[in-house]
Amino acid sequence: MRADHLARRNRVRATLNHEGFRGWLIVSTPANVRYLTGFGGSNGFLLLGPEPDDDALGTDGRYADQSAEECPGLTVVIDRATLAALLEQAGPGSIGVEESIAWGQVAQITVLRGEPTRVPPIIERERSVKDEVELRLLELACRVTSESLDVLASEVRTGCSEIALARRLEQLFGERGGDDRAFATIVASGPNSAIPHHRPGDRPLERGDLLVIDAGACVGGYHADMTRTFVVGTDPTEEQSRLHAAVRDAQQRAMEACAVGVAAAELDAAARGVLRDAGLEDRFTHGLGHGVGLQIHEAPGISQRAVGSIQADMAFTVEPGVYLPGLGGVRIEDTLVVDDTGPRVLTFGSRELRVVGD
Repeated sequence: MRADHLARRNRVRATLNHEGFRGWLIVSTPANVRYLTGFGGSNGFLLLGPEPDDDALGTDGRYADQSAEECPGLTVVIDRATLAALLEQAGPGSIGVEESIAWGQVAQITVLRGEPTRVPPIIERERSVKDEVELRLLELACRVTSESLDVLASEVRTGCSEIALARRLEQLFGERGGDDRAFATIVASGPNSAIPHHRPGDRPLERGDLLVIDAGACVGGYHADMTRTFVVGTDPTEEQSRLHAAVRDAQQRAMEACAVGVAAAELDAAARGVLRDAGLEDRFTHGLGHGVGLQIHEAPGISQRAVGSIQADMAFTVEPGVYLPGLGGVRIEDTLVVDDTGPRVLTFGSRELRVVGD
């Protein structure tokens, strides 16, 4: 199944026209270039013209074969001076750029074509609602992630280091069809589990540790995200069980609230309310979730200060957590998509506090 990149470009073109921009847009964000062209190389710009036949991809000679394979039917400009060469393809009229474009690129455009017009994040808004191809790739990435994490859980042993587990999980992603890891794998044990984005090190796992594993596989450019919390080598303490149960219930409450039209901030409030009742709200130190797709963090944001509401076919994470320095932390995360029937969870596996290791 291949994405219809021309249809995507035409939707963005129509939105630009509707919002009053009828010039030539330089798309520089790699994820946006890939969304609109299929090109996954590290150096690429898209020139989005007033008409479909005006569109062109710019890259350099390293990607001549790749761009021809990934972008059939699209004009490709191969030049080491990629941006300058692409600007030569643009006809008369204003040049638009994304808000995220690098300062140096703006300076180059200004010299060659005059000061560009910054356009709002139209492409990011378009990307926040997934099409059938994107949902299929997300499903595959989530399946690879879920299956791999389940295998890893069966291999955990006391004395194993955090970094060894992280690298083993990434190996499992590749064995099951993942192209890459979606982000730097988090393996946090014992007191390190109280650090939400702990970088795995050489600490060996000990009996009684809480063990937080937050990871995702990438398939076809699409990123999964999943977290589970375990206890190592022995039954959990009463306090560990209490913390885990509170986070599990908070996640469940938020997922039950997921529906088309619900304000994103209401989902965060649903989870936060459960933790408030458990006396743990101040230990929930981040937002509830974020969109996933061609980037691991994209729209929609799900937090107390989030704006906007959930639309059909948005894919995002629900990941409440609590963190107690010295004791440890608990986080449970799943990736889901919402449609008119409600939420559909793409990651899978027990959300209970499982004992792993000997």
